Amino acid sequence: MASPRTRDLVIIGLFAALTAVGAFLRVPLEPVPFTLQPLVVFLAGAVLRPRLALGSQLTYLAIGLVGLPVFANGGGPAYVLHPTFGFLVGFSAAAWVIAAVVRWAPGGVWGRTLVGLLLGLGVVYLCGIAGLYLNLALFQGKIEVFRTVVWSLGGYLGFDLVKVGLALVLAAPLRQALADLPAGRVELAR
Repeated sequence: MASPRTRDLVIIGLFAALTAVGAFLRVPLEPVPFTLQPLVVFLAGAVLRPRLALGSQLTYLAIGLVGLPVFANGGGPAYVLHPTFGFLVGFSAAAWVIAAVVRWAPGGVWGRTLVGLLLGLGVVYLCGIAGLYLNLALFQGKIEVFRTVVWSLGGYLGFDLVKVGLALVLAAPLRQALADLPAGRVELAR
């Protein structure tokens, strides 16, 4: 039987890999592509403990920053200057926020999960828009491009709310599937 630490590392790696896969399932819009990464981030937060959810997204971020092309538009240390890097930072923060709300907030698990997912979506947008502003408006002097992109993000919101809904529906069965692994009980968000 695998040790709890080994199981945790496998789960972190699994969600990091799924986030990378979500980056490749995309509609290549500029400068912010439409990807399935948020769905994986939402599921990590809804299913895992805060430490594991955060670890999965930090692992994904680290793998991309060392040079593996796991981000929607490549990888490497220079990616911190990419307009969408704020969204990647937001993924880590959102995964932790969602998991913390699911684990520690009062109320039933379904309500906590919904609140956590909506807060997580807000965190992704907050970090992403802040990153876009720093990159486009301050560093590149493209304030009009920034304004246009931010207004166009409204079109993403509907699709991201669908991802929130999917994560809400998939969270309970995924928690159960992970808890039933033959390697032993994985400590999940409850």
